[in-house]
Amino acid sequence: MNQEELFENRREVSLRLCEQIRQNKYQLIKAKNFKERPYCDGEKKYKFNNANYLRLLAAERNYSDPRWYSIDDIQKNKLKLKENAKAELLEEWQNDSTECFLKEFYNASDIEEKEPLKIEKSSLDYVVRGILDNNEKITTLKEGVEAVKNYAFDFCDDELTAKLTAQMWLIESKLNVKIELFLPVFSEDILLKLEKNPEIIFQKINLANDILKNLRKEKVKPIAEEIAPDEFFQGLKIIYHGSEVEILDKNGFEYPQESILTGVAAYQFLKAWKENKTENFKMWLDFSFNEYEHGEFLLTSEDSKLEKPISHLFKIRLNKNRQELLKSRQNLPRYIIAGTGEPISDTKILNMIETETEKFQKAMAEFEIEEDRYLKNHVEI
Repeated sequence: MNQEELFENRREVSLRLCEQIRQNKYQLIKAKNFKERPYCDGEKKYKFNNANYLRLLAAERNYSDPRWYSIDDIQKNKLKLKENAKAELLEEWQNDSTECFLKEFYNASDIEEKEPLKIEKSSLDYVVRGILDNNEKITTLKEGVEAVKNYAFDFCDDELTAKLTAQMWLIESKLNVKIELFLPVFSEDILLKLEKNPEIIFQKINLANDILKNLRKEKVKPIAEEIAPDEFFQGLKIIYHGSEVEILDKNGFEYPQESILTGVAAYQFLKAWKENKTENFKMWLDFSFNEYEHGEFLLTSEDSKLEKPISHLFKIRLNKNRQELLKSRQNLPRYIIAGTGEPISDTKILNMIETETEKFQKAMAEFEIEEDRYLKNHVEI
């Protein structure tokens, strides 16, 4: 394929992307499937270039598995394709990157011998902690996306590159959130310019990728959580993933979903949830206090109706599953010792649950004392 043929083919890919963006509320919605950069997992392993990244975004099918295999790999290793397997034509450069061919590649999901790939998820706290915007602390995912976009503007002066940079950062952060709520929106003006010069997106994504590499290389300084020595709830942190209704702060503003709250601000959020009078709604949180951390869990409006302090409510709610397991040992989860295939004994699992229960009870006792101190100093609450 000569250079002109390649550029013409890329223009077709670009126009398909424009059409796809318009059809999906001006978002590149398929990007949410790319939690890990697509790569060739055959005899020769390598990450796909940015051109192939765009080609897979423009594909008719949705691919969530990042592993791909050339037709040569499949034939050489006698892999069996599933009945409805479909190849995607991706660029392969040869002769010292002077000659390009469009070659058939198959996704791992189309190969019988390939088990689904498990991609490790990241926490919101970990993802936003390394992003700074004018030395301000980033506490929500939305602010993180905006900070990355602003970072990109330090290297370029066009919106398309900045939005592609923010989009790739967001997707590859591997967060288990409703990504479409945070994906950048591409304006009609951007699409019209792109349709006049379709191949430009291939240049812009290369620049976006370079900017993202630079951001990761810098590992922008960690954010210090500055809490006054006399402030209450120094060990408290809430990660608010979302709710079926609006949770409003004391000024009447909605708490952004996928946000991190610490100290008194975290407690005030919990109070706002408890005081919400809406019937039948759910909310999802992570909770940590001092040395105790509890991953994502569900709270309902029924929980909020309990006429008890928040510390008492959490003491019941967060230990519920452990207590049920201690009472009904036949329901104990099955764990395997890594590398041996041997199951962990019930006795050891029970000891682990009891140890975690003691740690939890200690943290909740401390939380209860802190809440009591805070409420006595804020009688207006």
